[in-house]
Amino acid sequence: MSKGLGRLERAIGELFKSTKDRALSVADVCDHCFALAGAAPTRAQRLSATRAAHRILQRFAAAREKVDAAFKRALQEAESVLGRPPRGRGPGVVYFNYGERGIAVDKEFLAVMSTRPSWPAYQEARPALRREYERFGGRHGEWRATASKDRRLYFHPTDYPVRVWAVAIEPAGVAWADAEIVRIIEDRVHVRYRGEPARLSRRRLARNWTLWRNVYFTSSRTGYAARAFDEMWFQRYWRPGAAAPPRMQMPLAEAIRLLGVPANFTKDDVVAAFRGMAKRAHPDGGGSAELFRRVVEARDRLLATLGTTAAAPKMPEFAPKGVKLRYSTWRPSSPSQLGRTRRLGRG
Repeated sequence: MSKGLGRLERAIGELFKSTKDRALSVADVCDHCFALAGAAPTRAQRLSATRAAHRILQRFAAAREKVDAAFKRALQEAESVLGRPPRGRGPGVVYFNYGERGIAVDKEFLAVMSTRPSWPAYQEARPALRREYERFGGRHGEWRATASKDRRLYFHPTDYPVRVWAVAIEPAGVAWADAEIVRIIEDRVHVRYRGEPARLSRRRLARNWTLWRNVYFTSSRTGYAARAFDEMWFQRYWRPGAAAPPRMQMPLAEAIRLLGVPANFTKDDVVAAFRGMAKRAHPDGGGSAELFRRVVEARDRLLATLGTTAAAPKMPEFAPKGVKLRYSTWRPSSPSQLGRTRRLGRG
């Protein structure tokens, strides 16, 4: 990735900065960058604009990753010195915005962190991230790309929901369902769920989730939200000696460890990790039947936590490559051919 910004990156940065309260499709980005005046962009223009926008998103991700990595190292070093994690509640607590989840650090812990070797790297990485924010829309100007339900690619601020899911915590488990976005205004998101309208806080929806009539709404279908809903279910419905629903019986932490996915995993992370782990766990690859069964169970556990399931395997194609098999009705022309009413032919 180059250090400077090209012409397209600067044009997209100007567009991002001026449209902080709505999503931008690839066509919108092309219209601004190439002055199309509403005309349909060519394939080359769409590719150029998409790649330039993704380069901007990579700059955000690299700056954010550098800050998070430095903070995590300082946090681990302070824990090793004090022999305890930071206190989460109570007086004298300082809150840091680390990753997607705020971390509470007490004053004693903060004093130790500020003397660790990793702390200067954290202090140096924060201004770079702040410059990226200010260049593309202010303090909360971090953008991301999301494919919508109609498979269109949108670039939008992190607090602009492109999709919203409703999560109901029921005795049978955590149930995910789609919610239809009706309208987005400055600080509210109007959705429709099971025919009922709901008005949600845009800021709370972007941070984690918001509650409306005992239903949780979220725009983040990732491991962070999934783990939180999983913990809510166990706090609400599980009792010592009681059995959890079949899809929740394997501990979530064990499933994450077994597949080696990140804490904030997505469906793509789970599928990719399972494909790599299944080759090693299968008996033909040096594993065992029990290990392979547990890997499959871990995959199903994580996918169920995200409200989805594994894709059904495709039926094998027995025809030669490029040839399709079809069945056609064949009427016999003589009594000796009775019973031969179907024949197999090449399409």
